[in-house]
Amino acid sequence: MNQKITNLIAKPLQGISSSLARQLVGNVRYNPDVISMAGEVTTAELYDVDGVHTAIQCSLDAPTKDFGYGLTEGLLGTREAILPFAKKHWGIDASANEVIITSGAQQALHIASRILTDPGDTIAIADAAYLLAMQTFQISHARMLTIASDEEGIIPDALEQHLKQQRIKALYVVSNNANPTGITLSLERRRRLIVLADLYDFIIEDDPYCALRFDGQVLPSIYTLASQMGLGQRVLFLGSFSTTFIPSLRLGVLIAKDPLYQAAVIMKQYLDINSSCLSQKALEQYLNSGRIDAQINRLRHTYHQRCSALTQAIDEHLSDHLTYHLPDGGVFLWARFKQSINALELLPYAIKEKLIFIPGATFYTNKPCFSTLRFCYSSVPADQMEEAMLRLGRALKQYMADHF
Repeated sequence: MNQKITNLIAKPLQGISSSLARQLVGNVRYNPDVISMAGEVTTAELYDVDGVHTAIQCSLDAPTKDFGYGLTEGLLGTREAILPFAKKHWGIDASANEVIITSGAQQALHIASRILTDPGDTIAIADAAYLLAMQTFQISHARMLTIASDEEGIIPDALEQHLKQQRIKALYVVSNNANPTGITLSLERRRRLIVLADLYDFIIEDDPYCALRFDGQVLPSIYTLASQMGLGQRVLFLGSFSTTFIPSLRLGVLIAKDPLYQAAVIMKQYLDINSSCLSQKALEQYLNSGRIDAQINRLRHTYHQRCSALTQAIDEHLSDHLTYHLPDGGVFLWARFKQSINALELLPYAIKEKLIFIPGATFYTNKPCFSTLRFCYSSVPADQMEEAMLRLGRALKQYMADHF
């Protein structure tokens, strides 16, 4: 009976399970003894509670017309409020009629996948890539092709070699502080990828972490660079407010030019008609209040402290075993064991020590690197980082005793 019911589920979903990060975070969410470096979450004390409360109250006090359905592309006032924020914090130059407000950045990704890919089309991704993006493309019946990356992101020469050999419909790239690697795509490579997109096809630029850069100027987005080169129609930009405002209102954006813009509006109509007008009004009020800059500065400062505390703890206690890529922002640190340590096999030992991380192998579509692991430092206070790495050290010691 159960087997027959399972067979009725659409084939693309039969091979997909919930992400390991969400499973692990759910299991330990209410256990204060566990140090979780698994999920991308912000600790409660970092939310701008007063600002959020005021914004939500203002949305409830809005005219009753905002309690109904709205434009599929989003309320005009909210889209206009997003523009100065996008320019300052995302490096995006756009107009309101290029912006679609989505129900989270994940919906924006789903829309991009649906409007660009037919079953069997190929999407190029980094060799270690965002898990939910891979699952989204899988549900769209797209094939995924991994492209070699290094400390500056996807290697354009490697991509070009594949482009010369086969049709690739789109490149998916997280341009700043990527999940899981924390890598920021260099300016030179952004320009090179745009040239390749003009010769071949499209770029899906996913950028939820750009506003969380620790220091220095925000790099111009691929979308803006492409627009300056007269190639803006080749790029879709996906942005998120979960990382800077609050996740529970589920607000993101898709920014594109026609004809992709109109195709995205039609696809969103099919999905949910429009995103919550109440959530949009709350975001609009918050952006117009001017509180967002102070909130972002607070997040940047705190995350920088936590990242520094984590790397200091690794250097002090695990330098014989771990190397890592030092990010310039975001919430992730990507590490690799120097020895032949399987992070998937190590995880149960870490859980016994009440520490959780995500094994890097879960972020590969093929040829996984089992010695890699991802730490999310955004939710762990700086003064707990040393204890976290001491727990990892104890887990590693027991693992090595059992396996070597």
